Amino acid sequence: MYTVIKFLLLILKQFPARVLVNLTFTLLKVKNYRKQVINNNYKSTIESHISTSSTKQFYQLCLRNIARILVETLTFNSSHSESIVYKDIAELEKKCKEQNGLILLASHYGNWELACIHLPLHTSIPCYGVYKPLKNKVLDKITLELRSKNGLQLIPMNSIVRTIAEHTQHKIPAIYILIADQNPRSIHNVVWSKFLGIMTAFSKGFIKIKQKYHLPMAYMKTSPKKDLFTYDVSFEFPETTLSNTECVKWYSKMVEDQILDQPHYWLWSHDRWKRKYSPQ
Repeated sequence: MYTVIKFLLLILKQFPARVLVNLTFTLLKVKNYRKQVINNNYKSTIESHISTSSTKQFYQLCLRNIARILVETLTFNSSHSESIVYKDIAELEKKCKEQNGLILLASHYGNWELACIHLPLHTSIPCYGVYKPLKNKVLDKITLELRSKNGLQLIPMNSIVRTIAEHTQHKIPAIYILIADQNPRSIHNVVWSKFLGIMTAFSKGFIKIKQKYHLPMAYMKTSPKKDLFTYDVSFEFPETTLSNTECVKWYSKMVEDQILDQPHYWLWSHDRWKRKYSPQ
C-alpha cells in the first residue's frame, strides 16, 4: 500500500498543478463534499457580511480552495520554496531566543500546511509541529514524510509537554506550532470567545503551555496569492500584558479578521460550532 501511494503521488507530480486543481474541484463538487456543513456555517456566521456571494457561489469558492490545498500539499517540491515569502522572521527569532521557546499559533486559513512545512528553511531555530497521528499507519507515515521533508519535526499531541520540558531544562530555543481554531475535543478546559458572531469554544491547551513554561506566542498569518503555491506569511505578536483569556480572544480576533477579509480561504468544512455555548 505504501509503495502504491508513493507511486501515485509521483505520477500526480507529472501533471500541471492547475489541471489537478480543476479536476479535484470537479470531483468535490460532484460528491457535494461537506456541502451541508459548509452552507450551515456560512449562513449562521458571515452570510449577512457578504453581499456579492450567494450560498452556491460561496460553496464553490470553498471547494476550489480545498482543491488548491490538497494539490499544493501533495505535489509541492523544492522549486516552490521561494514562492512563499516570510516576513518578520527576525522578530520571531528574537522573541524565541529571549525565552528559550515560542508558541506559534496557526489556523486553517490559506495553505497552513505549506506555511508550516517551509518555515524551517527560513530560520535556524528548530521548528516543531504538533499533530494528531492518523489511525491508518500507512497514511500516517506518508503524511509525516510530506510534512517533515524540509526539516519540520512532528510531535504527537500527547508528547508536546514532555518535549518542551526537556528543551526548557537544557535551554534549547524552539518554535512550537499549534493549530488552535479547530473544535476542541472536550468541552472541559475551554475558553469561550465571540468568533464570527457566535460564542465559540477554544481549547485552553496552548494557554496552559504558555503559562507553565513562560513562553511568548505569535500568530502566523498566511495570506494566499493568486498563483498556486504562492503565499505571504507574516507574524503578529500580542501585548505581553494580556491575561490567559485575553490571549485566546486575541487569537480568535486574528483569525476572524483574516476570514472577514477573504472568507473562502478558511476551511469551512469543519463542523466548528458543534459545541454550543450555555451561559452559566
